[in-house]
Amino acid sequence: MKREKSIDNVEFVLYYINVARDATERRQNMGGVNVNLLKAKLVERGLNLTKLAEMIGIDRATLYRKLKDNGAGLLIGEANAIVRALNLTAKEATEIFFTQCVA
Repeated sequence: MKREKSIDNVEFVLYYINVARDATERRQNMGGVNVNLLKAKLVERGLNLTKLAEMIGIDRATLYRKLKDNGAGLLIGEANAIVRALNLTAKEATEIFFTQCVA
């Protein structure tokens, strides 16, 4: 019986480690966003930044500010919300949000 409790404790700890990791990832800034390509995808879908901000649940001025300087202020969670709102493919999302080459 004691062994079962230790397994439960391990699962409990792992769960909270994952929760903490997810929260940290959502707070990290993106940077290197191809804002022009993002705007092009909006035009293709008949949308604009104001409508996108509404779709992802942030103020229009906040979205404009976050996209300033190539999206340095955009959080990972917000980028994920944009991908879902625009129904971007993995290729499109990569082209927009990961413009810097990784060596």
